[in-house]
Amino acid sequence: EKEGKTLEKSIEVYGNIEIKDELDEKREKGEALGESRINQLNLKLSELNRSDEILKAAVDREYQKKLLNEFGL
Repeated sequence: EKEGKTLEKSIEVYGNIEIKDELDEKREKGEALGESRINQLNLKLSELNRSDEILKAAVDREYQKKLLNEFGL
């Protein structure tokens, strides 16, 4: 009986570690995608001589979203 509970606990802990690893991987992918989108936005704004908008977008999340939509990012 005790061995069965220990095995169940081990399986539960292992499962939780697996889930955490999967969530960490998804978070990292999401962060990389977000960083890529912002970098693309900054490059596009710079190419269009709209560098002042890079700073505005950095402090104004709604303006940043508007620009991301404007450029299809």
